[in-house]
Amino acid sequence: IARMFFILLSLLSFLKFQETGKNRMYILSLLTFTPSILSKETSLIIPLLLIPLSMMTRKEQKVLVVIKSTLKLILPFLVIILIYTSVRLAGFQSIFNEGSYNTTFAFSGIIQNLKWYLIWSFGLPEVLSNYPSLKPASLIQFSKDLPYGSLLILFFTFLVLISGILIYRLKNLTKRTFFASTAIFFISLGPVLVLSGHRYPQYLDLAFIGLLPLLSWIYLKQEGFQKGLGVLGIVLFISLQFLSISSNEQTHWTTHRAKVASYYHDNIKRVHPTL
Repeated sequence: IARMFFILLSLLSFLKFQETGKNRMYILSLLTFTPSILSKETSLIIPLLLIPLSMMTRKEQKVLVVIKSTLKLILPFLVIILIYTSVRLAGFQSIFNEGSYNTTFAFSGIIQNLKWYLIWSFGLPEVLSNYPSLKPASLIQFSKDLPYGSLLILFFTFLVLISGILIYRLKNLTKRTFFASTAIFFISLGPVLVLSGHRYPQYLDLAFIGLLPLLSWIYLKQEGFQKGLGVLGIVLFISLQFLSISSNEQTHWTTHRAKVASYYHDNIKRVHPTL
C-alpha cells in the first residue's frame, strides 16, 4: 500500500507539473519517488512510465516532442536511481538473487508469466495457475474445486467472446493511445515478467492502470448493437472481480495461513494459560 501511495503521488505530481508548470509539483514528484523505491525496489521503473503517461496527457503535441521534453525531466530521477543502486550494491544484497526471485530471460518463460497476468487482469483467481493447463479438462476440474468455479469460467468465456467481437468492430482507437497503454502495462510488469517462479496478481496494481484506457475504448466507445455488448462486458468484468474475491476468501493461501495461525494461537493459550 505504501509503495502504491508514493508511486501514484509521484506520477500525479509529475503530470500536474506538466499541466501547470509549477516547479513545486516537480520537486514533490522527485521527493515521493525516493520513498517509493525504498518501499519496493520494483518502483525503479517509474521514470520509464513518465514517457507513455506524458504521451497520453499531451495529445496536442507531437510524439517526438513529448519524448524529448520528458527525457530531460527524467534525468534527476536517474540520479536518484544511481544513488540508490550504489547504496544497495555497497551494503545490501538484492532479494532478486535467490529463491523464487531467480530471473529468467527465456522467451517462453516471459510469455507464460504474461499469460497469467492477463488472465488475472480479467478477474480469474490466482489459484487457477496451480492447475496443469487451461485445457477443458483442467477448467472443468477447476469449476468443481472452487467456490463459484463454474460461474467464473462461464463469465470469463462470455467476456472473452464479447471482447473479441468488440475489438474486431472497434473504431477510432488511436495508435498513440494503444502504444501508451500497452507500454504502461509491459513496463510496470517488466521487473516480474523475468522472474522464473514468482508471479502473483498483486503485481498488477500499477500495470492495470495501463489497461484501463484500452478497456474504456473497448467497452465504452461503441455504437448501436455493440454499445449493448459493451455494457454487458462491463457487468461481466465487474462480476468476475467480485466472484474472484469471494472465492479467494475461502481458498487463498493467505486465508489458510490465517486459519493456521489462529489455531496455534488458541492452542497455545489453552495449553499455557500463563506464559
